[in-house]
Amino acid sequence: GAFRSRAATLGFADATEHVQVIETTVSGMDMTRTGARVGRSLVADDERPGAPRVAVIGHALWQAAFGGAADVVGRTVRLDGEPHTVVGIMPPRYTLCGGNVWVPLRVPPESVASGPREYFIMAFMRPGAELEQVRARMQEHFDRVAPTLPPDAGEYRGRRAVPA
Repeated sequence: GAFRSRAATLGFADATEHVQVIETTVSGMDMTRTGARVGRSLVADDERPGAPRVAVIGHALWQAAFGGAADVVGRTVRLDGEPHTVVGIMPPRYTLCGGNVWVPLRVPPESVASGPREYFIMAFMRPGAELEQVRARMQEHFDRVAPTLPPDAGEYRGRRAVPA
């Protein structure tokens, strides 16, 4: 899975809230093996270019900002002014990378050409796998991607896989 984090302003009704948004791949969210408490979590169709903008919110944010209202799923909120439909609410104490709002990570090809971006990659090790094997496999992936990066993305070339 992959993700990146950013601070944002969540707007709804006549209120705003400062939130931590995690843009994540569906596989990244699936790695937690936790489904939404209400509604749904992110699905593969949400990552499609041109798909409707959706958001999943954390339980604490649901309680604090929306008073635990049952009809939050389906409402439109604004993240930094962009409309998103709330599709799910995660259970209490759910955490993925410190966020309280999760949206699909979409990386349009033109954004890669426009300059460096920072993404975090996460993976599970199979039982019995050796860390050096995992590092070598991740390095293969990094080496395959490096030639596709623009020349000014030098800091990304040669990155090494390290344990979290």
